[in-house]
Amino acid sequence: MQDRMSPVVFDKDVHTVDRTASVRAVVAVMVAKQISSVLVVEERRPVGIFTERDAVRRVLHQGLDPETTRVEQVMTSDVQTIGPETRIQEALAIMSQGSFRHLPVMHEGKLAGMVSVGDLTHDLNQHNDYLISYITRG
Repeated sequence: MQDRMSPVVFDKDVHTVDRTASVRAVVAVMVAKQISSVLVVEERRPVGIFTERDAVRRVLHQGLDPETTRVEQVMTSDVQTIGPETRIQEALAIMSQGSFRHLPVMHEGKLAGMVSVGDLTHDLNQHNDYLISYITRG
């Protein structure tokens, strides 16, 4: 049972793209994989993150051509990361302060996974359900 003091549970299947990929190619990956963000990497090291929000605000709204715009030109480059030992509440606080929805998880200098705000709220909801069940047991 994950509680709010437990480490985050993260998705180990992280979709990454090269920083020189076109926005159109990256969006095609996101659509095919049914995901809302990808980690932008260089030599397997995170250098940015690109989200659906970036596609709308930084590409379409600005009138850029998705075919010729490289993802490195419009990604969020100040990527914050957490470790697998990070607590759920701490990860949520980082996301809230930074106004973002995804955090890469790094372990021993290597990409270990990705966690989303949805993952974390799901874990908290499970914890709440467990507590309610425990308290109301006859």
